[in-house]
Amino acid sequence: MLAINPRFIHESEQTHLIVENKTTYQGLLPVLKQTRFATLIYGCGKAVIKSIEQFSMQYPVRAAHRFLYFGDLDREGLSIWYSLNQKQAAEPALPFYEACLKKKAAAGKAYQQARSTAIDAFSPIFRNRKRSKYRAHFKMETIIRRKS
Repeated sequence: MLAINPRFIHESEQTHLIVENKTTYQGLLPVLKQTRFATLIYGCGKAVIKSIEQFSMQYPVRAAHRFLYFGDLDREGLSIWYSLNQKQAAEPALPFYEACLKKKAAAGKAYQQARSTAIDAFSPIFRNRKRSKYRAHFKMETIIRRKS
């Protein structure tokens, strides 16, 4: 799903927000016109890795396109971001992730496999003061998984 913010169609530089989850997409959709995002894209988990190839046909607007990504702050979410970023540069939507780190870490899905390259690629994006909390989040997630 792709929602268009009509305020930015004619801008020469556009920022697009890709979100992993439908709930996040539905939550942001009503306020899209109040943001600086030209589009809001529901990535549908891993499906975005392939479907991003269709973006220029779905949104044939000549502009400098910048993509931000916001997904789950877990192993699978980071793996999706990493794979997407290999195909289409997509910066993590840092303010969204920083807000997540203010919450208590939840036990993740036990079946998810760690992809250290994704975790390592994502880590430097956080400012130094946030990076230790990010690393602690994944260390805690590993401890929780080992106990399960």
